[in-house]
Amino acid sequence: MEAEADRALVAAGGRLAVVADHTKWGVVGISTFADLADADVVVADDGLAPSARRVLEEHAGEVVVAPVRPHGRSVAR
Repeated sequence: MEAEADRALVAAGGRLAVVADHTKWGVVGISTFADLADADVVVADDGLAPSARRVLEEHAGEVVVAPVRPHGRSVAR
């Protein structure tokens, strides 16, 4: 039922943004509610493997890679 609700939200929305850290790459879930090509933007952290980033860049609209903060420290700007 949750996947059906997610599909309805994707269909109703104007854009699809996926936010997931690198540990989600390659994980197989029990259901699918959108294809990678449906994503207008994917935001991931810099732990993402270069090969995974290439796949995202080939299939998703835009890929944003955010730097990971070391424990207790902010990212230099």
